[in-house]
Amino acid sequence: RYARFLAVGQIVLLNIVAGVLAFSVAQAPALVAVALGPRWEPTVALFQILAIAGFFQAAAYATYWVSLSMGLTRRFFWYTIATRPVVIGLIIAGSIWGVEGVAWAYTIGNIFVWPVGIIWMTRGLALRGAPLFWAGARTVAVYGAAALVSAGATALWPDLPDFAHLAIGAVVLVAALALIAVVFPAFRKDLRTIFTLRQHLRRARSTGTAETDPE
Repeated sequence: RYARFLAVGQIVLLNIVAGVLAFSVAQAPALVAVALGPRWEPTVALFQILAIAGFFQAAAYATYWVSLSMGLTRRFFWYTIATRPVVIGLIIAGSIWGVEGVAWAYTIGNIFVWPVGIIWMTRGLALRGAPLFWAGARTVAVYGAAALVSAGATALWPDLPDFAHLAIGAVVLVAALALIAVVFPAFRKDLRTIFTLRQHLRRARSTGTAETDPE
């Protein structure tokens, strides 16, 4: 039950985060122009790079949940001590290529830390780390593909207003995700998990109540 609850939490979190970030990356030029104004156009690339980093940060939350719920805070501490210098070193090296180099280095660092954290925090436990990894990999692949389709669709009409780009990009992104769900059973299963989350939580609460009932 613990493994199932952890998997459900990760699936819900990653799909919500990935949906927002996929749209943000695909429509970054229009989104930055509408939210901040045309003078902020030079920040579009940084915004896109750091949005990718944001997904892998969210993917790593599962290891933090494991550390807290299973009392493995000491293990999590040493994992942090071991991995953060690598990220810092990458950032220092990336600074050679300027601000974008730093952004890419930070993103690569987060990509590196994510699977290492899964292995580190699940070793020696009955909990398997592979499902956590593949759920994250599947999500980034699905939403990455949908983001490419969304960006390509709006690129066909470069002269449209920014609001039109945002609207078209959102519709195409949703349509691409729907098509992927039709042809990719694993992603379709993830969506069913999200739509039945309330039922899952209700079932988990009822199980917990039954286990603590003195009768």
